[in-house]
Amino acid sequence: MITLTPDEVRARFGPLFSMKYLAMVDQNAGLAEIREHCRARGTIEWDAANRVRAKGAIQSCHVEGTTMTMLARLGVSPVNFGAAGKEIGGQALEGVEVVGDEVVTTWSGIAGAGVGVAACLPQAPGVIRAEYPTEDDLKIGGARVCRVRIVSPLYEKVTIGIDDTDTREEGATWVLALKCAEACTIPGVEYLDMRLVQLNPAVPKKTTNCVGSALNFAVRPGKVDALLEYVRDFVESGAVSNDTGIAVTPDGR
Repeated sequence: MITLTPDEVRARFGPLFSMKYLAMVDQNAGLAEIREHCRARGTIEWDAANRVRAKGAIQSCHVEGTTMTMLARLGVSPVNFGAAGKEIGGQALEGVEVVGDEVVTTWSGIAGAGVGVAACLPQAPGVIRAEYPTEDDLKIGGARVCRVRIVSPLYEKVTIGIDDTDTREEGATWVLALKCAEACTIPGVEYLDMRLVQLNPAVPKKTTNCVGSALNFAVRPGKVDALLEYVRDFVESGAVSNDTGIAVTPDGR
């Protein structure tokens, strides 16, 4: 086993294109959500298509701009690059496991796609280290098969819904919610994105403009309570409505 840090991978292969890597796990559901951010849309789309084709641990995948979000099963699953794999390349997520407070994802790739998993992804901010089974897995490109285990911090995904912070006279919930997310500097908390939820205007009891805001965060173990306290205080200080509501998943918090 050869173990390299992201800096060592970068020194060996030169700087490449992965910009961010996060793995969030719901151990009760046996699922992980993995997010990757790349500098180029074409490569992230190609990776997504090939990972879905190869199956393995991946359950679903979608791309927004240059960001890929994968939903994967915990454990190890067989992969199949198909008959054309050696000709056109291929890439697969073979497995996901939780080891202490780390997430270990196992990858394989053929040809140019092998460069992606062996040299590009291990450089991404958010990666702790990359583990290569043999020296041959560090010989990238051509028609070679490369394998690597990528180790990253364990996160869980927390979604916070915020609504009715405004009135007909002033305020806008989406503005307050987005300011709240972008001002968050809690160590171990990564802001992912915001979603707007269009509500039914025919419902008798509804918010001012029938739209709620949802903030998604990746949160390290033990940091959820600090995040919830921060969001509550920020929203309370900025809301102009007496009917403001905050809801959070996972359940029980």
